[in-house]
Amino acid sequence: MNRRTAACGLLLTTAACAATGVRSITPNAVTADLLAHPESEASGYAAYSYVIFLKVPDDARSQALLTAYLQYLPQAFAYAQDERKRLDVTYVPVNERPQNPASADAAWLGAHYDLARAHDIAATYPLSGAGPFIVTRTQPASSDGSATADLAVIDLSNASKETMNLWVQHFEHVVTHPDDRWKNGMNALVLEIHDSLKAAGETATMVTGALEDGRKFVKLIAAR
Repeated sequence: MNRRTAACGLLLTTAACAATGVRSITPNAVTADLLAHPESEASGYAAYSYVIFLKVPDDARSQALLTAYLQYLPQAFAYAQDERKRLDVTYVPVNERPQNPASADAAWLGAHYDLARAHDIAATYPLSGAGPFIVTRTQPASSDGSATADLAVIDLSNASKETMNLWVQHFEHVVTHPDDRWKNGMNALVLEIHDSLKAAGETATMVTGALEDGRKFVKLIAAR
């Protein structure tokens, strides 16, 4: 799995972030929206993220990621337009917008996922692995300019369906708290160990808790 913790606190496949991108903008919230064909991204956001699948996302892992995306990231319409400059918008590319937005659950997103657009976005980035991925940059993917500038990638190729919700929460935290390197790094490590044990057929339990000062933590308990 290609996961590296860089100075900006995001998991990267390029090293440009600390010098030119995500640290300098530091969105204070992450929001969700659909990128429907043939629409372009809305302008004015501090950062742009994309949930990228390289195959139709109808398997259990992909559906778990989409479910967590819907559960943990507030919809873009909840924010005023003038707030965009401090927001990361995280897009799921789809073939069309739903007639009834309330019906756009994980199954709907999977059935209407715009795989061609996802491949177009992925082709411009140095991605390796089967995915899924969450890619983040400071300019829309459809904009002109360097495709890899300010690029950050969370590679979920080895993530289990049980940890997808925690990976989405981790993504939200590293985007909005890039300087919290200790927590970002340790949480990513715990999640990776859990997923590695799961892949090896071992049993492990994820436990979340809070310290007296309000900071939250994730603990891994491996079965013996």
